[in-house]
Amino acid sequence: MACSLTAVTYRSPDVSNDAPTQENEFQAVARLAGEIRRLRKAAGLSQSKLAADLGYTRQYVSRAERSGRPLPSADLVKALDLALAAGGELLRLREQAQLEQRARRHATGADVEVGQVDHGEEIHAGIQRLRRVLDARDLYQGGFTRPAHVLDQAVVQLTEARLQARYVQIARTAPELIAEILQAQAEGQQNLSRALTLAYRAADGLAFKYGYTDLSARLIELMRGTAEESGDELLIGTVSYVRTETFFATDDLETARCSLTQALDRIPTKALVTAPGSAVNGSLHMRAAVVAARLGESDSARDHLVDAKSMADQAPEGVYYGTAFGPDSVRIHEVAVHIDLGDAPTALERTGVWQPPQQLPAERRSHYFIDRARAQAQVGLYGDAYDGLRTARQIAPQQVRHHPHVRQSLAALMRTRLGRDADVRNFAGWAGLSVR
Repeated sequence: MACSLTAVTYRSPDVSNDAPTQENEFQAVARLAGEIRRLRKAAGLSQSKLAADLGYTRQYVSRAERSGRPLPSADLVKALDLALAAGGELLRLREQAQLEQRARRHATGADVEVGQVDHGEEIHAGIQRLRRVLDARDLYQGGFTRPAHVLDQAVVQLTEARLQARYVQIARTAPELIAEILQAQAEGQQNLSRALTLAYRAADGLAFKYGYTDLSARLIELMRGTAEESGDELLIGTVSYVRTETFFATDDLETARCSLTQALDRIPTKALVTAPGSAVNGSLHMRAAVVAARLGESDSARDHLVDAKSMADQAPEGVYYGTAFGPDSVRIHEVAVHIDLGDAPTALERTGVWQPPQQLPAERRSHYFIDRARAQAQVGLYGDAYDGLRTARQIAPQQVRHHPHVRQSLAALMRTRLGRDADVRNFAGWAGLSVR
């Protein structure tokens, strides 16, 4: 039986050179922040006194006076306008800032990226096409396909979409690309095992993030097979890193630890003197640290972090075999480890004022703010937690919208005074929480 495919044109992820930088994005907010600060000082009020009068925390009011922050909530600005006798000026400035931000996003096509469109049906359609491709993977018998080097480049673009948390793009392109690689293998093209493994991984990223855990487990098993076919021990180790998702989904942490231990033992010693070998080894230690933390084994978790940091000394921050690794990635995982150990204060102490660099993939950067928000919510810094979640959404909305930790943090915020804030309630509804 011969299977024919519809030709697909693959494009690199859409990135506009005119996209607003973070600095430009916050220029509109700065005007509002400056006016709030000026009016408060003119009224002879400290931030603490003004916050107490309004029934907010001092930190929440302080953030409204700082530029470089997300826009203050409409409810807070309304309260400030009344308390400072601004006569509607603060509300006008907030509306103007909001309009300018929307104009920038519309001009750069970023409306979709901040969650203005629900792509649920498109995601589900992509998942269904993916299932059909996998069901027929042994039936392809050749036909027209692009050369191997072109397919490799298409996989690089697909991997970039996963790293930047562009799951709609994966849903649109992964099924057909995987089918084409399978067809190319059937017609005799060689050395495609690595490309197929990484394409499966991108599809798994989509399936796992959107809760299709059965499909995710199936894709990981396929990844294991194609990685073994490649004979590349580092690729095999990378698949073990991804495989942990299966055990996280079933809460089988002991098996996760066993799998990671075996993967670490398989990495050739000679590979550890190379940056890719150090990166794969360090990534496995990062994941093992998280597993140990969830098991409540603080000493083991810290030991794995030490090993990961040692590997990061030999591997500059970058993407290795489809996984981001380096000193910044280890630092982000360290925060998650302390939170999973139940030590939110130490997690926040480790973060300080540090911000993940823009060069890090969006998926990893947004995770940092999601995890930090978890810690902030646990210690009662609810306003900071909300700001962190909004920052995470700006970075990777498609990841944030369906992330279980985001929903947990929002649920905690909804039980506080912030739960009456219209913006917080809108965010919670956007993320799928029931808002009454």
